[in-house]
This record gives sequence, structure tokens and C-alpha cells, in this order.
Amino acid sequence: ARKYTRIAETTFPTVIKAREDARAAGAIGLGSRYSEVENQFLELTGAVENDSLSWAQRKAPGVESAYRAIELTTIQETTGSQIKALIAKARADDAEKLTPNLLSETESQYRALQKFITQNRYASEEIGKRAQETLFQANRLVAFTREANVIRRKSVEEQLLRQEARLDAIAAGVSAPDSRD
Repeated sequence: ARKYTRIAETTFPTVIKAREDARAAGAIGLGSRYSEVENQFLELTGAVENDSLSWAQRKAPGVESAYRAIELTTIQETTGSQIKALIAKARADDAEKLTPNLLSETESQYRALQKFITQNRYASEEIGKRAQETLFQANRLVAFTREANVIRRKSVEEQLLRQEARLDAIAAGVSAPDSRD
């Protein structure tokens, strides 16, 4: 077994590295999608044990690519799942009609984040920073859409009274005089 392990380590170092990177990213959590790639890897190691080294060498680049792809998918899904869910919630709450500019901005920022991850999957600090900014924007979208839904159900007078109450609360917090006249 050790003999075959050494052969595999020297023959497929990039495949083994890609496998380790995918696992470190959490790809095992993808279930069957990860299992498919893992089975391809096991076929490679089985081929080494059965002295089919040339077959394994031909198949190795495809397995490495599959591990890299599943690693990227994991990073994108882990980073973007909450953002994606918030955008979907805003859409379900009629963001396309009520807050179309903010929806467009948020979706654009999300696409930019996904593109950045694709091009810089190991820049975890910068990915985290950009993901937080995009998450903030997505939460803002949901809040604006929720507020727009409340506003559209009120009369103009109710909206003005609501704004006045908010301004009153702010003025009271900073000890400003009543200026409603």
C-alpha cells in the first residue's frame, strides 16, 4: 500500500493538492457532487494499484480540474448563499417594482463578488471584505423593499405623519426644538 501511495504522490501531486484544497474549502459538504469527483480520484489510485499508470496519467488532469471546479463552487456557495437568499427575498417582496435601482445595484455587486472569487479564490481576506460589503447591500435592499411595501399601503397623509414622527424622535434625541410649524 505504501508503495502505491508513493507512486500516486509522485505521479499526481497536483491532483492531490487540488483534492486537499477542495476539502479545506469544505467541498465534502456538497455531498454527491463531491462524491463523484472523489470516485474519479479513487479510480486513479485503483489504476495505479493495477499497474495502469499510463491510463491514470491521461485521466489525472480531468480529475484535478474537477477538484478545482468543486472547490470554487464551494467557496462561491459558502460566501454567496446568504446574499443570494436576501436578493431572492427582496425579489419575492416586489423589489423589481419598488426598489429597481437598488436591486440592480445589489445584483451587480453580487456578480462582481462571484467574478472576484472565480479569479482570486485564495484571497480569503479580500473575499471576506467584499462579501461583507455585498451582504450589507443585500440587507439594505431587503430593508428598503420592506419599507417601500409599508409606504405604498399608506395614504400621503399617513406617510407624512410617519416621517414627522421619525423626525420628532431624532430631534428629541439631540435636544432640538420642535419645528413642526
